[in-house]
Amino acid sequence: MTTTNVLTTWQAADGNVSGFPAPIQAFLQTQNLELSNQVGAFCLTNAALTALVNAVNAALGG
Repeated sequence: MTTTNVLTTWQAADGNVSGFPAPIQAFLQTQNLELSNQVGAFCLTNAALTALVNAVNAALGG
């Protein structure tokens, strides 16, 4: 028995999930946007922390 990733199966060429009923599609797109925002925020936080560590390191003569 083979399993298939449902999202991949229903994904349209433009990357949007299609084929699901409208409410489910809207929910999936909302979740995708939320995840994208969280990843973006994490990357910004990570960059800020990296800059802080580098600044402290430089201040300590490292």
